[in-house]
Amino acid sequence: MHTPTDSLYWIEAQDFSLSNFARQEGKTADISMIEDAVLASQGRLVTRFQQPGQFLEYAFREDRDGLWPYQVWLRYASPCPGTRLPITLNGHPVDASLLPASGDFHTKFRWEKVAMIEVAKGNHALRMTIETGVIHPDVLVLTPTDEPITSGACERKILDGAATIEVAVSREHTSVDRLWMEIERNGVPLGGLGTGKVELCQDGGLANASINNNQDAPMTTLPGSFFVAREVDASGNATVRLLEKGRSPLPEIKNLTYHGCYPFAEVRYEDTALQTQLTLEAFSPMVPYNVPDSTVPAACFRFKAHNPGLSALTLTLGFSWENLIGCGGVGLKPEYGPGAAIRVEGKNYWVWNDRTGNNQETCQTDQGTGLRFVSSPCAYDSSAGEYVVLCAHDKAVRTAVTTSYNVEADIAALLEDLRWMAASVPETLLQTPGEEGTRHPAGIVWADVTLAPGDTQAVTFVLAWHFPHARDRFGEDGGVQYTQRFPDATSVADYVLRERERLAAHEASTTKSAPLSKRTVPAARSSTSNSSFSRRTFCAAMWL
Repeated sequence: MHTPTDSLYWIEAQDFSLSNFARQEGKTADISMIEDAVLASQGRLVTRFQQPGQFLEYAFREDRDGLWPYQVWLRYASPCPGTRLPITLNGHPVDASLLPASGDFHTKFRWEKVAMIEVAKGNHALRMTIETGVIHPDVLVLTPTDEPITSGACERKILDGAATIEVAVSREHTSVDRLWMEIERNGVPLGGLGTGKVELCQDGGLANASINNNQDAPMTTLPGSFFVAREVDASGNATVRLLEKGRSPLPEIKNLTYHGCYPFAEVRYEDTALQTQLTLEAFSPMVPYNVPDSTVPAACFRFKAHNPGLSALTLTLGFSWENLIGCGGVGLKPEYGPGAAIRVEGKNYWVWNDRTGNNQETCQTDQGTGLRFVSSPCAYDSSAGEYVVLCAHDKAVRTAVTTSYNVEADIAALLEDLRWMAASVPETLLQTPGEEGTRHPAGIVWADVTLAPGDTQAVTFVLAWHFPHARDRFGEDGGVQYTQRFPDATSVADYVLRERERLAAHEASTTKSAPLSKRTVPAARSSTSNSSFSRRTFCAAMWL
């Protein structure tokens, strides 16, 4: 039972988890108990709150005579622009707030006034029931005025607050790590047969990765994996854009048009702030009747940039890849390993995360320059391996790397730095290897081209991976076919760059006649859930 401090009720997320949920089985199973939590927001504990019918309820007491007004403020994180939380006080409807998005689940929290209530002396119960959307509530505040919120006092209390809070729960632990959160995004899967895949989605982003031998438990959300462009005009003015939608308030591209025709995906980017006309063609080697070239663990990304103006431009393209070595999963509970795997909430598959020791190092071959992603030994060796990202050695292209940055803390600052470092890129933002839960490393390979008036230049990146141990739930290692041909990810990347023209030309002659999806993603949209583009379509196309 909560009582006020300095006329303000301060309700932590752990209060929800410990005391005020309800669980009903059988006929009322739509109301469920949510005990699982994730660590976020400067190490504080927040609750995942996702299924319609789930509710948060807490009790509080007013000891003063009379009728007292309170504003109800909620601090939360959510990427959904329309989460609706109907609110009741002592069983009576109060409000049905439609909450705006904060940006993402882990680092972008915001305060929102969700209701106005009046309470008399005595005990009271306030309940929030989720109707639509997804939300991670953190702190609930009842206050007579908005001054503690608008002055920043409540936010300072959080930022200056205690260390991480851990909650012991009686039920089986389940994972709500962002890597495994359900999302409504899909696109052309990139990756050879039997090697896993990562999808280039219709919003321009990368998602649904199963390249760590985790085909039964794909990693859906990859905020450290993206493409970014910086254009510098003749006056030295820099414009920076993430080449995808749905990452607001980060500087994202205004519009894009997506054309999917497996194994190709084509994207045309449009933004009035950019003079450069920019397109992307992505593909993986997939050659009919040629097993070796159809089982290459790699994806190729070919950008074309055209300057239609009357003055020269400098364009810098960056390919950021998150180091996910040590993250993986299987379809059923594994019967081997250290016992660290946990079930994904609402799913049957089991996963593990161990980014401790992950790091990147520079890499150069005859065909390209970039980064090699490495790690310390992994407890589950099916997710032990390496990635390589290279930029092709083309005559007009200058390359550089940002060796490491922290996905959980550095993305916004990195993009801001790009605006002011118009002649260079950051060398590194993270000096130490990864640590699970706090430091999740990623690296960026950069390509820089000068575009004279009327000029067109091409920039090619390749992502390659090499994870040699494909174990089932009992620990039996079936291996992967590509290890018989390639000893490591560097040799894979080098091969794809060397043979890219032959591979792309052969595929184009046999597969690009039947488009599977064409979609324009405008500046304002709610989701991609209504897309006609489906993984089922791809499965049929892959085996025809």
